[in-house]
Amino acid sequence: MPGAENPVRTVVIRYRVPNGLKFWQEYEELYWNVTGDEWEIPIRVATATILLPPGLDGLRTASWTGGYGATEDGARATTIEDGFYFDTMGQLGYREGVTVAVAWNPGVLSRPSFLYKTVLLLKANWLLLLPILSLGFMWKTWHARGRDPRRLPIAPQYDSPDGLTPAQAGTLLDNRPDMGDITAALVDLAVRGFVRIEEVEESGIRKWFASTDYRIVRVRGRDSWDEFQKHERRLLKGVFGSRKDEALLSDLQAEFYTQLPEIKSAIYEELMDRGYYTHRPDKTMEGYMAGVVVVLVVGLAGGVPLAADVAVHGDSVRRRVCPSHFCLWLPYAGSDGARNSGPRTHSGIRGIPRPSGVRPVRAYRKDARDVREVSAVRDGLRFGKALGFSL
Repeated sequence: MPGAENPVRTVVIRYRVPNGLKFWQEYEELYWNVTGDEWEIPIRVATATILLPPGLDGLRTASWTGGYGATEDGARATTIEDGFYFDTMGQLGYREGVTVAVAWNPGVLSRPSFLYKTVLLLKANWLLLLPILSLGFMWKTWHARGRDPRRLPIAPQYDSPDGLTPAQAGTLLDNRPDMGDITAALVDLAVRGFVRIEEVEESGIRKWFASTDYRIVRVRGRDSWDEFQKHERRLLKGVFGSRKDEALLSDLQAEFYTQLPEIKSAIYEELMDRGYYTHRPDKTMEGYMAGVVVVLVVGLAGGVPLAADVAVHGDSVRRRVCPSHFCLWLPYAGSDGARNSGPRTHSGIRGIPRPSGVRPVRAYRKDARDVREVSAVRDGLRFGKALGFSL
């Protein structure tokens, strides 16, 4: 009130309260907290007038004054023509209030139905519906695009699954291009004859204490890179740079990791172009996690991401392996997670050629039939470890 000094004003606030009556088996009741009990100032006098509809019988009253939970009766009730008038008999202190109740015999007023009370409950607690709505939305998304395809009989094929590279196939299996997939791509280039992988032979005392190093040699010219897929070109660029024809893995430890984001993005882009994904799985998961964080911040237990926006055929990719093309499939075994249980030797497997791009590194027996060669898969995994990445 601008400019006012010690004014006296009467403020009238009119409002309607649904579900304000209580219905019991023995009686029906109006129970009302007149003032509330959170006032930080004392209340000199508090009054309440309760007007009732005609036809009620068995009327009785009760009142309570004081702080929260108090049972003191510090107000008096006066019967008036259409109801009751309540007023406090003393001053209410700090955080004290007055509550009144008027009861009557049942049977006069119509009681609310179960449906009506349910609607009122949902309207008063509509936020509790958000987790259910979120769960329903996520289930619909999973049912439409997140379910694994129905398993069908898969016949062996004699070429790579759907023309996928090892890095692409490995990404489809777990929705992320990890270092196992990228090193499998390098081994695949060696199998196809575009690079050569050689173990560096150490001499003297370094032979016993130095860690194993590898040399990657470019076999074909850079003009042949045009036939590679995008992620393969970026992989070769990360290994050889703009001028080098060969590189040691030990020299790549401090620089190759800078190429990983571009290589992974290229793999995702290629799979999206071929229709395996509608959106990048990593971005989809980031969106879900951001949504969960927002829900948690506002205090709700929101829906759990049940489905990624992907269409993966990894299960069928894993099964399409032909034994007569064992060397061709070594990179795919590496991308398929055969890190410890995969093929480690060629001994005892007749009629299977050694990968041309991977030179034998060590023989354990003189008998040619028992000569064991570390496979391209194992070499590829050691590449990743030599680069300092966790597989």
